[in-house]
Amino acid sequence: MATSRLAAFAFVSWALMAATIAAGQQAQPGPTPPTAAQAPKPAPIGATQPQPAKVGSALKPGAPSPEFIAEARDAGFKPMQVRGSLMFCRVAIELGSNFPVRTCYDEQHTRMKLEQYQAQREQLRQGRFLSPAMPAGCSARACQ
Repeated sequence: MATSRLAAFAFVSWALMAATIAAGQQAQPGPTPPTAAQAPKPAPIGATQPQPAKVGSALKPGAPSPEFIAEARDAGFKPMQVRGSLMFCRVAIELGSNFPVRTCYDEQHTRMKLEQYQAQREQLRQGRFLSPAMPAGCSARACQ
């Protein structure tokens, strides 16, 4: 039953698309198709997607230091111009999903994220990644 409903929905959708295309072609009485020289140019990429920040843009007053940009890049962030401001973006696959997610932060929030990442690394190095509820003599391998 579900397959026939799906097939009927697909057929109706296809028929409506075909009718819309046919009606659109009939409504245009006579302009000739554009040649390669007259073809419309596609919109610039910057209008739809953020662009990587230029190296010279970091030298503006109030811009982050080159050391901070290098530290952010080491952590996986990429400086990009988003809506006219410098943002630091990172692409990651979230837990429970197969889709990559791009998350962008301004300079202040990127600094906070870098501090969080550093604190997590320190906890892992010192072995404090165990639950606080574990007894004092326990480690990841065994309890004494």
